[in-house]
Amino acid sequence: MSLTNIKLGELIESDRVLELDVDTKEEVLRILCDQLAEDPRVLDGKALYEAIMRREHQISTGVGMGIAIPHVKIPQVNDYVIAVGRIKKGVDFGAMDGRPVHLVFMIAASDHQTRDFVRILAQVTHLLKHDGIRQALLRAEIPLDFLTIIQEHEG
Repeated sequence: MSLTNIKLGELIESDRVLELDVDTKEEVLRILCDQLAEDPRVLDGKALYEAIMRREHQISTGVGMGIAIPHVKIPQVNDYVIAVGRIKKGVDFGAMDGRPVHLVFMIAASDHQTRDFVRILAQVTHLLKHDGIRQALLRAEIPLDFLTIIQEHEG
């Protein structure tokens, strides 16, 4: 799939936007990986989880501002899949700014989708750098209002 005309809001399915009541980033990552493993585009859920955890152990995907974007490109995924978790109380992700993470956008793709993968990461980052949008996502009803906010604010 080429993302030239595809928007982030079109890639996120409503049943993959979750309110999470967890205490650790490992729990967040496990739940979101389990959610994605149900998708037929994920050929091996265990491989996805292991790749996500390997990536997280190399360097935290907590990018700051209460956001984490765990992401991998692996051969066991054959097209984009995204899961989103919102954690109202926040969890420690080892983020660069030391703040707890409240919004997690997990992205997995095929290892052949490099150019478009960078594009989708940029879309997420561009959207979430705006404080007003982050705050709206933290207050939004899940999943529909949450997705509406994303669709209304993407380029």
